[in-house]
Parts: sequence; structure tokens; C-alpha cells
Amino acid sequence: MRTLLLAIGCLACLMFAARADDDIAAAQTIISSQAEAFSRDDDAAAFAYAAPALQQMFQAPAIFLSMVRSRYAPV
Repeated sequence: MRTLLLAIGCLACLMFAARADDDIAAAQTIISSQAEAFSRDDDAAAFAYAAPALQQMFQAPAIFLSMVRSRYAPV
């Protein structure tokens, strides 16, 4: 019984690790897509990739892009 519980525990850990890798890949894709939108000066697309809290805070793509330009010059 102990071996079965240990095996189930190990499988659960592997499953969570795989999910974490998927989450990281998804986040990297979003960040890359937003960076590309910034490089094209596509404020609507960059704003669409922003977190909902940021979208609520800035309300409009132009305002969001203006903030990014003034506070994050390297972007």
C-alpha cells in the first residue's frame, strides 16, 4: 500500500511539473507577442496582451502605450 501511495505521489508531482512548464511556455508566448506589438507601435494589440488589471487601470490602448513609452524606454 505504501508503494502505491508513493507511486501516485510521484505521478502527481510529474503532472504538476508538466503543467508548470506549459504555463511558463504560455507566458513566454504572450510576452513575446506583446513585445512584437510594441515594436510595430500596435497599441491595440499590445493592450490586448496586457493583464486585465492593467487594461482596467489604463482604459485605452493609446494611454497604455504612452505609459509604456514614458516609463519603460527600452521597450
